[in-house]
Amino acid sequence: GQLGDGTQDSRSTPVDVLDGAMGAGVGVVEVAAGWTHSVVLGDDGAVYAWGGNGSGQVGDETVVDRVLPVAVTGLPEGVGVAWVGANGFFSVALCTDGSVRAWGANESGQLGDGTLASRRVATAALRGAVRLGLDGASLGVGTSHVLLVAEGVPTLEAPTVVGGLLDGTYGTAMTATPQFGGGAATSYGATGLPEGLAMDGATGVISGTPGQVGNFTVQVTASNASGTGTGTVLVRVGRKGVTVTGITVGDSRV
Repeated sequence: GQLGDGTQDSRSTPVDVLDGAMGAGVGVVEVAAGWTHSVVLGDDGAVYAWGGNGSGQVGDETVVDRVLPVAVTGLPEGVGVAWVGANGFFSVALCTDGSVRAWGANESGQLGDGTLASRRVATAALRGAVRLGLDGASLGVGTSHVLLVAEGVPTLEAPTVVGGLLDGTYGTAMTATPQFGGGAATSYGATGLPEGLAMDGATGVISGTPGQVGNFTVQVTASNASGTGTGTVLVRVGRKGVTVTGITVGDSRV
């Protein structure tokens, strides 16, 4: 039913898509085609789809194939749609507020909602690594993946301390940096470091010559104008090997 002419007959020449849920007089702004379904953005601001629907790619809350256009559900009220895309067995809409909605097959995570579950209605994609202050500007849709180009000025985020494991040896100089995330930090701090080690407050680098042996749970902070992130880092200081020279072992016989 991907031709939308009310039948499941293949056609060798173009045929009109029947109105269906679109209603007479609704024009089309964008057209997208998946493997067995079609999606359009109407000039009334709504999104319509038809055709194969086994994975929910038509977006009408069912998995029933449609031979006429039906309205896609789950799109946010009061927010327009700027662009629609389709490929494989899923569909995508880029909204005018820069957010992304997707529906259909999701076996590779192509809907971007943090799951591998197929969706029968338009579902919001999570921001993931798209920082606050950045909005979607354009999309590319592959067979089972989406590429998003975002634009804007990212909001400064507070740093995060991912943590980590730092290894050293007693009496041997070491230099290491814990793992940090989020926004760039402007200052760092650490408490609980073994004797001989210190953290550089400007770079977050831990360095020095450890004078204690053992495992140390170190509280680490990273700060910027937006806030402070805290976490723990395990510092392990092992014993230093000793080399003995000048001893001769004799041959003892019984």
